[in-house]
Amino acid sequence: MNLEEKLDFLVSYPHGCLEQTVSAAFPQLYIENLLELDNSQKADIQQNINVCLNKLSRYQMTNGGFAYWPGANNVSEWATNYVGHFIVEAEKIGYVIPGNLKTNWLKYQKEKASKWVDDGTNSQLTQAYRLYTLAIAGQADRSAMNRLKESKLSRTATWRLALAYAVSGKESIAKQMIANLSTDIPMYFELSGTFGSATRDKAMILETLIELGEKEKAFMVLKEISEVMGSSRYTSTQTTAYALLAASKFVKKYPTSGNISCTYSINGKTATAKTAKPVYRTELSFSEGEANQFSLKSDNEALVFVRIIRKGIPETGSE
Repeated sequence: MNLEEKLDFLVSYPHGCLEQTVSAAFPQLYIENLLELDNSQKADIQQNINVCLNKLSRYQMTNGGFAYWPGANNVSEWATNYVGHFIVEAEKIGYVIPGNLKTNWLKYQKEKASKWVDDGTNSQLTQAYRLYTLAIAGQADRSAMNRLKESKLSRTATWRLALAYAVSGKESIAKQMIANLSTDIPMYFELSGTFGSATRDKAMILETLIELGEKEKAFMVLKEISEVMGSSRYTSTQTTAYALLAASKFVKKYPTSGNISCTYSINGKTATAKTAKPVYRTELSFSEGEANQFSLKSDNEALVFVRIIRKGIPETGSE
């Protein structure tokens, strides 16, 4: 999934708006599912997440919703869902949520859920996501869920609502909803609204399949996501963050069956790569301006993929 480059993109992005700020921190909640972290890296991640949590009050309005920019006057409905999702999941793994951030957010979500009016595809997906956030917070609004279920829903909204049912204890309803539902999403890309894309929506579908124990279907969706993430195609902060968090959840529920155990050589110097995690990363010492020789041999039958990433500042004139 080009993990190193994608994480670097999120963490180094010049954040300012709420969606980008949360996207930088959200996947870091689960990154330990994907690769080994030393104590220094763990401390950095904890600090990054706490900094993000402490920033969020700048965006929260008096009604409990969140604005897209600090001090703005309008609630961003999608970002409010996204922030709440992040808050709930961060709290579940031990992070302390500042002040009344969560309480005020829950109040806003409940009110919006009960008064929701169908205003099209984005509106449906936003409501489905809202209901999911209430469900994972232990405050499922069953009547609003049933009302939304009776609407003629878009594919992504149906997958997300099914997840709300699943996490609120109604797995049989969730399975009925997705029984014959395709995982294919037509190509699209939004710069506002839900900040969506086909890959982001597939990552949301992947969450549902993981929750419902549909391992084989989930793997095929993960494979499609990985093909995009591992390519040179641009992915937005929303798409990148959601793809990483969904992939991390898959790996947590379905750990890899074979450990990485490899011997590699760089310019004649030999070293080993060993981990029970699905990703192993290390720094390599290359010679600048010269030909470099790299070789790798797996010590077991596990299938491994190798990616070498070079980072640097381009010389003037070749940016």
